[in-house]
Amino acid sequence: MGDVLVDRVLRVEALPPPGGDAPVLAVQERPGGAGLNVACALARLRIPCVVVSRVGEDDAGRRLIEFLAVSGVDPSFVAVGDVTGTVVSVVDGSAQRTMFSWRGAAAGVPGLTRRLEMTLRAAPFLFLSGYWLREPLQAAFCLDMARIARETAVIVALDPGPSVSAIPRETLASMVLLTDVLLAGQDELATLLERLSPTDRFNGPVRGESLQGCARRALAHVPCVAVKLGARGAALAADLPGGRAATAGPVPATAAASRVPPRLLNVLSAVLHDATAGLLWLTRAAEPIEATDTTGAGDAFDAGFMAAVARGLPPQRWLEWGNRAAADLLTRHGRPSGRPTTSAER
Repeated sequence: MGDVLVDRVLRVEALPPPGGDAPVLAVQERPGGAGLNVACALARLRIPCVVVSRVGEDDAGRRLIEFLAVSGVDPSFVAVGDVTGTVVSVVDGSAQRTMFSWRGAAAGVPGLTRRLEMTLRAAPFLFLSGYWLREPLQAAFCLDMARIARETAVIVALDPGPSVSAIPRETLASMVLLTDVLLAGQDELATLLERLSPTDRFNGPVRGESLQGCARRALAHVPCVAVKLGARGAALAADLPGGRAATAGPVPATAAASRVPPRLLNVLSAVLHDATAGLLWLTRAAEPIEATDTTGAGDAFDAGFMAAVARGLPPQRWLEWGNRAAADLLTRHGRPSGRPTTSAER
């Protein structure tokens, strides 16, 4: 569940100061949005998936639905209405992007039909984009979907996204209670933890905390967290019922570890030689590549990570698949500027 939009990517050497001017080196238009990016990356990994979203009743919306179908994604739960949203991404010489979003139709609620509910109950995973938690009606829809998923042991994965600070605190707290796997960048994770525990005197400030310490704090709220570290790779922290991570300081005891879905619990249990050890901590370096545009890399990581879990691979492979999927996307973004896109890419 996430946005399906049109991405317009402008490449510049550097962003100008406020009121300044800078030449655009190249312009590219392509399908985008977290919902589309994750779904298409899953399809490339041969994981059947449907995307739940909204597009406009216009040519752009029709092209996006066609793109999803051609990419191997089931678009039958993409509602149509209003005007298709657009994201303008400005990518500088260091491959970092600054985004300006107008979500358009994607900001609406698709509607929870009986067929969608049955599809959800049969799925191994429900992926939710944090962008869908910013608007009250969309957030309520997401929470309803997550509750249905929890009823049938569907793994709920949440990527809060770079706009986590814009999610109402009550909504964020409610969603995290329903989340099994948290997929976040290090800064996003720190912001999320600050939002959830603004007066956490026992643990002290989140900012300045070590990566592992920050991930351990997250285990007080969710059973499993993957931290995306960009060029440095990724890290994984997970806890099991009765494990030391759920009771040892500085992480306070919560019910997070006691609600691990069976699918996730079985895979995690298989790698622990000592059932009482509880805490799993893994890191994996990223593949060395030269990136020219990081747009969508985090979404690709999410897809690779979930694909590895869905296939029942051990946790070491979850990070590897996530890193590899992100590297694949970054490599494809690195095509020579000015090369025409194919009809499938458009």
